[in-house]
Amino acid sequence: MKQLIRMLGATCLLMSASSAMAADWWLVYADGEKPTRQTFYVDASSLDVVRDPSRLVTIDMRKKLTDEDLVDYISVESVSVFESVRSPAKASFQYRIRCRERMIAAARKSQLWRDGKIEWLPDTDWAAAETTPLLMQIHAFACDPKNRDANGMLRVTSDEPMATTWAYFWTDGTEPKWTSTRSAEEINAEIDARLAEARAVLVQGAALAGVSLNRIESEREETISNQQKLFAQLKQKASPVLHSWMGLPERALVASWGVPQQSYESDGSRFLYYAYGYTTKLVDQYGNEIPQESWACHMTFEVREGLIADYRSHGNYCQTAAANLPYGRPRK
Repeated sequence: MKQLIRMLGATCLLMSASSAMAADWWLVYADGEKPTRQTFYVDASSLDVVRDPSRLVTIDMRKKLTDEDLVDYISVESVSVFESVRSPAKASFQYRIRCRERMIAAARKSQLWRDGKIEWLPDTDWAAAETTPLLMQIHAFACDPKNRDANGMLRVTSDEPMATTWAYFWTDGTEPKWTSTRSAEEINAEIDARLAEARAVLVQGAALAGVSLNRIESEREETISNQQKLFAQLKQKASPVLHSWMGLPERALVASWGVPQQSYESDGSRFLYYAYGYTTKLVDQYGNEIPQESWACHMTFEVREGLIADYRSHGNYCQTAAANLPYGRPRK
């Protein structure tokens, strides 16, 4: 295939120099022997990156977002030209490529027959790029653009691929006769109308996706902010030992822990303060006193309507104290 494309290269490049820049067609694959040859083109100017906002849901919130994280697939328009009289004159469709997964699907597929009939085909499901040599070339075109020449692809022309193929590639063949009574303008108008409808749906979907993306991103940032606040609060809280008192009566806590060292009331809430810890006094081998160390955990319970509603703790001994508090958990 690469050798065949290179053989066609000189003529193609000379022709493309004088072409209008309405499209940017590349010959990516050629197959078959006369009289059943086929050529396959893609339009580089049609390459488009489609993003999927729902991917935000699956991304670790601790990870910094990149544009690549949101990419669903890359789309590109393609045209195939057929030599055989038993085949369509050409086929047009849109490839959708997922680079990382090496998967490809095709949509908006149509075939133009020489009697003027336009046949619209169903979309195809995602398939591995390695399924066929053509799909491998399509994947390489979209996902490895710097190596298109090395992959045997030729930038050909901005002209219509079917006319290009017969005028410059298959000059040793005879183009089958057209039997259609419809003019080329009528046929193209039908194709353009159908594609315009499909593109309108895509544009609408992209607009909705953009709105959804902004909303999801905003909600994601809010969630991250809320989580950070929650984590900051949790750092002040001791452990499940303290949390186990949530929702229980104040009298149960006092019965188990004893009278608090301090208590006060504010805005309808009552706060009970407890402290737990110890101080070490050490002497070295020479009889010198080593600076003492103090370990403490300060705990405050908030009581609303007679029930434990919240708690806070701080100090350098809370994690250890939480596991060794003499007061322990509530009595069952």
